[in-house]
Amino acid sequence: ELNTNITFPAAPLLTVILALVGMEAIMSEFFEDTTTAFYIILLVWLCDQYDSVCCHTPITKRYWLRFFYLYHTAFYAYHYRFSGQYSGLALLTMWLFTQHSMIYFFHHYELPVILQQAQIRDILLRNNGQIPLNFTLNNNNLTNNNNNINVNNNNNNNT
Repeated sequence: ELNTNITFPAAPLLTVILALVGMEAIMSEFFEDTTTAFYIILLVWLCDQYDSVCCHTPITKRYWLRFFYLYHTAFYAYHYRFSGQYSGLALLTMWLFTQHSMIYFFHHYELPVILQQAQIRDILLRNNGQIPLNFTLNNNNLTNNNNNINVNNNNNNNT
């Protein structure tokens, strides 16, 4: 129906904004640098997005967060031990290790499941008659068998 009320979630949005501002203020006191605090909040948010969007298999759900916590704790330990010296480089290193773990878990555990689901979907669609029988699945590519027939017919017509 077109006559529905459109509501804007102002209260949750305001709560999140105030929480982030408060978190940034506390973290900038700890790190004595607002840029480092902002980047850590940004990295944690990006990793949370990865966890909620990309982590579906039990292995990834169980072990990827452990790697994230390990790298994050190593950054905090380094920053505390060396009084913030080269913390930007340590933060970059922590982010690169986290990116590596994201890519590793996605390619080794998530991507095979996605490809398997796509193959099952293609098989089910083909068996239900929704895809013509002259299409086959070879090497994960959809190829048309009629192309060979048309090429052969054109070659026969030319001779």
